[in-house]
Amino acid sequence: MKKIFTSILLGMILSSFFVFAIPGHPNWFWGEVLTYVKLAPDDLVVTVKIDDLVVAATFTNEGTYGMGTRTFYVPDPNNDRSGKTVEFFVEDILAGDGVFETNGHTELNLAVTG
Repeated sequence: MKKIFTSILLGMILSSFFVFAIPGHPNWFWGEVLTYVKLAPDDLVVTVKIDDLVVAATFTNEGTYGMGTRTFYVPDPNNDRSGKTVEFFVEDILAGDGVFETNGHTELNLAVTG
């Protein structure tokens, strides 16, 4: 009986480690990028910050980001970003913000105006 109890207890402990090790689902962002009222040129750096930390980056392509073959996901490695503000910067200039949605699909157009 003691072996069965010990096995069950050990199984519960080990399974809890696997549950906590699973990362959260990312949020897919995409949209147009305007710089001074024109579509952005290729290869401008788009960075994403949450709580003032850079968490992801990509490049513009044909005036967009996150579209076509350049799908752009903002990760959620600790499953704790849902509802947080996501700030987007184009070449280090704030160009837009949104809210992180777990497993979200978010169109967010960006604009650099000044």
